[in-house]
Amino acid sequence: MDERATALAELGARCAGPDVDLLTLDVFDTVLVRRVSRPIDAFLVLGHRLEPLDLLPHGVTPAAFARLRRLAEARARERAVAEGRSVEISLEDVYAEIADVTPEVRSRLADAELRVERSLCFVDPAIVEVADAARAHGCTVALVSDTYFSASQLDYLVGGRLDATAVFASSEHGVGKGQGLFDIVLDRLDIEAGRAVHAGDNEHADVAPAERIGIRAFLLPRVSGALTDRMVDEGLGLDSPQHPAVAPPRFDVDAGDHGLAGLRERAVSAASVGDDALAPYRVIGAGVLGPVFAGFAEWVVREAVALGHGRVYCLMREGALLAPLVDTVAEALGADVRAAPLWVSRHVAVRAAIGGPDEIDEALLRSFLVRRRVPTARALAASLGVPVRRIAGRGESDVPLDDVMLANRVVARILADGRARRAIATAAAEERERLARYLGTALHPDDREVLVVDLGWNATIQVGLERALARMGHPRPVVGRYLATTREVVGPALAGVRTRGFLVDAGVPEGDGVAIVRNPEVLEMVTLPAQGSVVGYSASGEPQCTARPAPAAQLAQEAAVRDGISTFATTFLRSRALHPELGLAGAAPALRAILRRFLARPTVGEFAAFAGWLHEDNYGSEAAAALGAVDPALDLDYVSADDLYRLPQHWWWWPAGIVAGRAPDLAAGADAILDGRPPGAVGEDHRAGWRVALDVESSLVAGEHLSTEAITFNRSGRALVRHVSVVHAPTALRWRVPADREVRVDRIRTVFSTRGRPDTVVDVQLPDDAWTSETDDPTGVRTLTFASSRLPDGHVYRTESVCYLSRGPGADRA
Repeated sequence: MDERATALAELGARCAGPDVDLLTLDVFDTVLVRRVSRPIDAFLVLGHRLEPLDLLPHGVTPAAFARLRRLAEARARERAVAEGRSVEISLEDVYAEIADVTPEVRSRLADAELRVERSLCFVDPAIVEVADAARAHGCTVALVSDTYFSASQLDYLVGGRLDATAVFASSEHGVGKGQGLFDIVLDRLDIEAGRAVHAGDNEHADVAPAERIGIRAFLLPRVSGALTDRMVDEGLGLDSPQHPAVAPPRFDVDAGDHGLAGLRERAVSAASVGDDALAPYRVIGAGVLGPVFAGFAEWVVREAVALGHGRVYCLMREGALLAPLVDTVAEALGADVRAAPLWVSRHVAVRAAIGGPDEIDEALLRSFLVRRRVPTARALAASLGVPVRRIAGRGESDVPLDDVMLANRVVARILADGRARRAIATAAAEERERLARYLGTALHPDDREVLVVDLGWNATIQVGLERALARMGHPRPVVGRYLATTREVVGPALAGVRTRGFLVDAGVPEGDGVAIVRNPEVLEMVTLPAQGSVVGYSASGEPQCTARPAPAAQLAQEAAVRDGISTFATTFLRSRALHPELGLAGAAPALRAILRRFLARPTVGEFAAFAGWLHEDNYGSEAAAALGAVDPALDLDYVSADDLYRLPQHWWWWPAGIVAGRAPDLAAGADAILDGRPPGAVGEDHRAGWRVALDVESSLVAGEHLSTEAITFNRSGRALVRHVSVVHAPTALRWRVPADREVRVDRIRTVFSTRGRPDTVVDVQLPDDAWTSETDDPTGVRTLTFASSRLPDGHVYRTESVCYLSRGPGADRA
């Protein structure tokens, strides 16, 4: 069990017993949670609040004031000691150190700091519950703090949300908790040490001095080291080597960190209860994904209110998490908004949107080919709702349509065959009729617009649903609110489709958008129920779903992550009940940082927790692969940071996760490159104009020359180049590499895709007789020619070849 959760439980039990008459509580980081990661970060907020009031000393910027304020406090303590007084000082003493301002201005500065502190503090509801329970059992409750604030100022900061009998501040008594303040508390309240308990967040300032005089003390630690490290990496906190007055990179000068540090600490503590194997999943849900989803849910509710919508429809399957979360947040906010699940998938929405035979054109048909894995003709036919014989020959049914000539032939056959187009249109009309029956029960008849909510990406379901509704004769605008959307939503927006993304909107900010949308699988899976994707509806309109391939252990882990998300939401909403000003809808930059760090720079433990999860292809396909799977074509030693987000998705689902354990610098470098930093800035060797080409010849069709315009060697001096040719029946393959004496070709892996046969793979370390090498000195090019005897029999329609290169002295072989 987590140390904080254990201590809170024991503290509550002790105060409920007959042996305790007094509960003393530390104030900061115990009773009060700050909306900044560190106390000194409040000084920067103060500086920005003082600027429009014209209260900053002459020539001092808000950032400089943060440092000035910190130095003033240090000088005030030094002066007090030099004058023979205690090191304990008041807020007024601090501002007395600032020269060239009047006493009136000093007083206004102190008042402004107090107001800023109150705006940045909120009471921990768990502590309020302990204090209320203690009072109910006859205990006196007192606050004790080592601080420059006075007792009345502390009382103002707490804001009456914790009914303390007395408040003891070190600034008023001249001693801190470690120098006798606890003795003063016991004397004033006339209570024996053995009948008192104390709780605080600091071993040295709270536990040790209390127990030294016989008070039973409970340590309520702020946060685990792992969460602290994550917050530093997110840019929401600072590590100790950095200057203490420098604000975190993602710092909000108005709202600090929105209370995220304190909320996450408490949620992680609650989620850590129990030593079972699912605890790590609850912790990730509470500390990482919980803030993101809770903020998204609050934003959705506020958007619904602004749009005048009393209902939102959460697209399934993600709605299994989102709908109850939106409902919970709406109730806490007092908003008249209710969420309902809507069982519509991309597969059925796009098919139901198809019109008559004459409206079926090439662009529509090719849109069905755009998937993570290119479909076969049989899979395409299933998506269109027609028998495969309508669109392809018997021997072509199970050939992937990355066979460009076959894909062209299939599309052309459909366009030229009126019966095929009528069959597709008929299937779409039948799908639409069944969908209409479902929507008749799922959508409220009074909704003139339909507000859909989903994780997002391209708004494909929204567009398809709006078109389907129009074809049903019940046209209604469909409005979309998403966690993130790509630039692909811009086209529909031109046609009047209304979408908005919370963290990323139309692919902006670009670096965040790529990091999130390229690696969305964990986000998708933690929202899912046990059912698979919707593939259609029964005659009565009941959704028909596939079976999910996820094993029972994965489903339990997904549920544990959702439990953690719920724990964070509960923690946040409990605090917000006491402090309605708390909110996460305006915290998108901080939440982006949290999510981006998790997806683009996960820890080894985070990736290990999810590596075995099976992710489905969807779009009517039941294919699935583990998140940690890596295609045999990919040798991770040759991947550069510049490559990480460019390599094909079917090679690996979660690139940053896969490299997290073996090359964390690679993931960090790739993340930096997403924000525009050049490869050289992360220690890589980027060679512009360095062409590595693959020439493919054929006796049937024109040949192909594929070439890079640049190449990047990673920090270990390795690189890879991938070319894919769709030239049919190749008769010759030649790699052309600059004849650089420091660069060698280590390996070439070539995959030939042949109709009706398994792929032929030729994967060799060079030198090897599969490739002969010669150098043309006048052109400075080394040519590696594939042995014609190794070309496969049959009709090759696609060739993928990957060349692995190394840089180093004496590398002019192969």
